[in-house]
Amino acid sequence: MTFSEQPLRDHAVPPSWHSRFAFFDAYGPPADPPSREAMKHLPFGQRVRITFNPLAFFFGPIYFAVKGMWRKGLMLFGLTLVFNALLLALNVPSSFDMAIACGVGALYATTANYAWYLHVRNDNRSWNIFEGTTRSKG
Repeated sequence: MTFSEQPLRDHAVPPSWHSRFAFFDAYGPPADPPSREAMKHLPFGQRVRITFNPLAFFFGPIYFAVKGMWRKGLMLFGLTLVFNALLLALNVPSSFDMAIACGVGALYATTANYAWYLHVRNDNRSWNIFEGTTRSKG
């Protein structure tokens, strides 16, 4: 049975999220070796769909708050404020600042899907924004 054929028992999850949740159920966090290996065999579009969230890219902390993950959203927002204050103190050029803003958006986008999976599946209310984005020990 492939991950997309596995039934999803949580009716609170919109149908557009079923394949993402099924993938995480089958292979675990995106950074773990089984997940990374399975990712290699997926078409590009499906890989992007599982690992990147465009709404989180554009709306960052608002997206996290709307999904009920306000702790993680607040941590990311605080991290963004500290980073922006540092850039302001260093007086970086605006072109570099724009590149950094895209990087921050990418951080929101790449952590959102697995964070929401943990929020729904495990009732996770952690402040840790990097859960599942780094390799597990062991």
